[in-house]
Amino acid sequence: MMKSVKILLVLSLCVMGPVSSYAIEKTLTGFYWPIGESGFDQKCGTWLGRDNNHGGCYFTGKYHIGVDMMTYTNNSDSEQSHVYAVSDGKIILKHCSNDSWGPGNCALFIEHKTIDGEVFIGLYGHLRTFLKQDDEVYAGKLIGTTGEWSNGEHLHFGVILGNTIPGTNVSQGIGWGMMSNNHWNEDWPNKTNYFVDPINFLNTHYPNNDLNSNPQTEQEVHTKAYANSGRLAWLPLGSSCKDATKWIDIDTGTVVADKSIQSVDGNYVCENYGIYPNCSM
Repeated sequence: MMKSVKILLVLSLCVMGPVSSYAIEKTLTGFYWPIGESGFDQKCGTWLGRDNNHGGCYFTGKYHIGVDMMTYTNNSDSEQSHVYAVSDGKIILKHCSNDSWGPGNCALFIEHKTIDGEVFIGLYGHLRTFLKQDDEVYAGKLIGTTGEWSNGEHLHFGVILGNTIPGTNVSQGIGWGMMSNNHWNEDWPNKTNYFVDPINFLNTHYPNNDLNSNPQTEQEVHTKAYANSGRLAWLPLGSSCKDATKWIDIDTGTVVADKSIQSVDGNYVCENYGIYPNCSM
């Protein structure tokens, strides 16, 4: 296992450059923030941000269906430009277009899963990256850097529910990052072309990071070791099994118990999986 981890680390250094030297922030639910921090500027690119005629500052005649995370640099040597995978996943499309993403830039569509087994696609736009379709990515690991963009360098981040990338239609004003105002009064999914509020999604769902993926931190190594011994995972991170609020069967991906919807005896759940008091994550 240690040998494979070292090989993965060497490969990541060769392909994507040095590993970040500062702590990458997570949501309270355990996803990594795509640019490594939660306190980012969105400028005019807020979720459903409107144009000047509708109280916003987005492109005229359009509204935004993602969130822009400003980095203000295309210097790949600067950690400020780094972009990270929110969780483990696989690249299902690499789309490169000067018109859509900026000169020499691309977008990665990465298929991720929540801990409940729900599939979603993360769209990471305006990237410079050597990664390609079918590459696997790991939670909190570097996947690219923000490239040049005339209105300020940033990551465009979007979330699509399901495992299907929606189509686009320029003449009808249907895109992956913006929509024409004539769609504003339509219902979901037509209003946003199957995209949902990405910040709300990350803050209200838990990631499903494959137990065989490259461990990110010492805490996560212990998390996976304990979970693997009983085939049970529990949340939140840092809690003991008996004090958790939600338990998930790793083999089936199903929720065993959830305190938010029912009264649960944590000791009973844990002991059924052979995990006894003081086994903490």
